[in-house]
Amino acid sequence: MAKGIFRSKALAKLASPEELDTLMRITSPRGWFALAAFGLLAISVVVWGFAGSIPTKVSGKGILIRTGGVRLISSPSTGRVKNLYFEVGDRIRKGQVVARIDQREIVAEIRQANLELADLTAKYKTLKTRNEVQKKLHDKSIEQKRQNIESSVGEVKKRLNRLKERLTNQSALAKQGYITQKQVLETRLEIDAAKGKIRSLQSELRDLSLQRYKTDSRTGEELTDMESAIREKRGAVRVLRNRLELSSRVISPHAGRIISISAAPGSPVSMGTRLYSVEKTGKDTRNLEAVLFFPAKDGKKIKQGMKIHLSPSTVRPEEYGFMVGLVTYVTDYPATLEGMQNILHNQTLVTTLTEEGGVFEVHAAMIPEFDNTSGYKWTSGEGPQLKPETGTLCNGSVIVEEHRPVSLVIPLLKKIVFGRSEEAPKKP
Repeated sequence: MAKGIFRSKALAKLASPEELDTLMRITSPRGWFALAAFGLLAISVVVWGFAGSIPTKVSGKGILIRTGGVRLISSPSTGRVKNLYFEVGDRIRKGQVVARIDQREIVAEIRQANLELADLTAKYKTLKTRNEVQKKLHDKSIEQKRQNIESSVGEVKKRLNRLKERLTNQSALAKQGYITQKQVLETRLEIDAAKGKIRSLQSELRDLSLQRYKTDSRTGEELTDMESAIREKRGAVRVLRNRLELSSRVISPHAGRIISISAAPGSPVSMGTRLYSVEKTGKDTRNLEAVLFFPAKDGKKIKQGMKIHLSPSTVRPEEYGFMVGLVTYVTDYPATLEGMQNILHNQTLVTTLTEEGGVFEVHAAMIPEFDNTSGYKWTSGEGPQLKPETGTLCNGSVIVEEHRPVSLVIPLLKKIVFGRSEEAPKKP
């Protein structure tokens, strides 16, 4: 005979009239507790599904800088770096000479121009000395000729006076018939000859003055031409020296602190080659800000005023959390490679960020928290015991959207329940 499924004692109790008024136990208190917990959980899930939110985050990479910005000091010319006068961490003033570029070609031009100037100056001195000597000799000769001519003029004038007296006497004698008219005529001819001689000698005197003027003018023109050549050569030397100063001296257009050096003494550089990166200081410099680059598909979703969480590369986020900031600026168009390089100063990082296409530049201001060592607000409270520095690379994430969980579940349920029937009808 097969063994029964229920215990005989249990069957006897059920059959007994004494147990008919006893309630049957369907479940235990532990089961009720589990059921209540499950129900509470279900209600919580439903409430969360309608009242809660799931954030959509986008991530980017960038760098921390002062709001005054990081500026570059570049080479003003092509050459080799001769001197770098400052090191990383040094503070510089606006207008201060921070480096010097070797300009051998210009130095050679100045040397050649100085040699030519010295040669012109020597020739000028020689010419001037020779002209002074010749002028003295010429003036002495002219003076001697002048004296001789004036002496001759004086002698001729004396003879002319005697001839005039003779003519007067002869005229009186000729009237009385003591001498012939021929003698009077001869005297007149001698007088005319004397007058002509005087005119000739006076003309010679004028010629001497003209000769002296021409000689002085000729020598003066030679000296003037030489002086003009010397002035031009001095001007050329002055221009070359100014050019050397402008092209060899590297002058800082900014006041600030040097955060990186991109060249070394002896290294070749071209015009515009970066030598220093300078963190600006002064009245226009305030707190830290983050400049980040987000992929193009995410960048346009970011709006001014959105909250951003930043993770500097020098801090572990799992230990200290994230710096908290607000988006202050988003570019309207994708960033250029040159613009990214000017900000990041890291070609490898620029290449990495742009591998998948264009990126948008986003600026974010850190929220100050003066009770923290870092000076900024962190999600973990006090944050690390250090201050973030300019030039620190960082990661950033921005919550661009928030969805109710139920809005994500309903499309899934529709797909499960209705399948393809809920899809948009295909066009014939």
